[in-house]
Amino acid sequence: MRPTTPAGTAEWWRFLARVRTPLVLFAGVVLLGTVAFKVAWWPFGASWMDALYMTFITVTTVGYAELYPLGTVGRVVAIVVAVAGIGSLFYLLAAVMEFLVAQQVRDPLGRRTMRQRIAALSGHVVVVGYGRMGRRSAEELAHEHVPYVVVDSDPAVGGALQEAGVPFVIGDGDEEEVLLEAGLARARGLVVATNSDATNAFVVMTARSLNAELTIVARADDAAAVRKLERAGADRAIDLYTLGGRRLANTVVRPATVDFLHGTLRERRGELSIEEEPVAEGSGLAGRTLRQLDLRQRTGASVLAVFRGHETHPNPESEFVLEAGDRLLVMATVEQISALRRLTRP
Repeated sequence: MRPTTPAGTAEWWRFLARVRTPLVLFAGVVLLGTVAFKVAWWPFGASWMDALYMTFITVTTVGYAELYPLGTVGRVVAIVVAVAGIGSLFYLLAAVMEFLVAQQVRDPLGRRTMRQRIAALSGHVVVVGYGRMGRRSAEELAHEHVPYVVVDSDPAVGGALQEAGVPFVIGDGDEEEVLLEAGLARARGLVVATNSDATNAFVVMTARSLNAELTIVARADDAAAVRKLERAGADRAIDLYTLGGRRLANTVVRPATVDFLHGTLRERRGELSIEEEPVAEGSGLAGRTLRQLDLRQRTGASVLAVFRGHETHPNPESEFVLEAGDRLLVMATVEQISALRRLTRP
């Protein structure tokens, strides 16, 4: 069986093959020039370092003064070394530039480097569709310091993302190869935000078949699309118009409440925030009541609700018994959430 060569090693060998001839030619000129100057300055007791130094300043046309006087033979040597050295040096530089230009033409968006960046990610979020909704979702993920990879079929999007330093894959999000290239098998979540409900449904079905544990949230344009996307495998499907209408109405009716909730969901710098914190197996919280745990006194975090599977227990009583796998919805500062995590994790 033929041994496989890593991509980086293969590129290195291709580079060496491209510059081998000019590199050997340049090294030969330097070697012969050094020997020639050594012979020309033999009466003056010049060292090999003196001869090598003279060769390099001649080849590079620096123009420093001669270390020792040059007779007719020495000047002929200098002319030959200068002509051959400059020619071989430019030949080497041209080969290097040709290789770099060929690499850029072959891979204009730096996909090889991008694949390496994505391969190093784990527990990230894949965002399919980089329109207005996808871009906004990506901004929120960046705000939360959650790593993400963008998938979009428009090459122009790739150029903008490359300039911004955002990992991306150019391709259709409903293709398995594209999603796998985006690291879907190692991802924690998927945001599907294309402008087509049909495309979103295909992306959801493809992603669910590749990763059964993935949390999938999809955009929908109406209530009917919500049901279809959930049947396709989405954990949540968001009807943008319904959600936006509720937000507008609630902002009119109860503006202070909306502002408070929006701030606690988004702010992370010393202000209150609302977070979900899972109760891990072996954390010591399972099998104990909220009264016994006294999380408010120990951490400062207020438990607003407990999620158990698909059930929600809002404002749980003090005798509520926690189980491993429960998710606590808490309101707390960053420091208080850190203190709570020390209790909820093993």
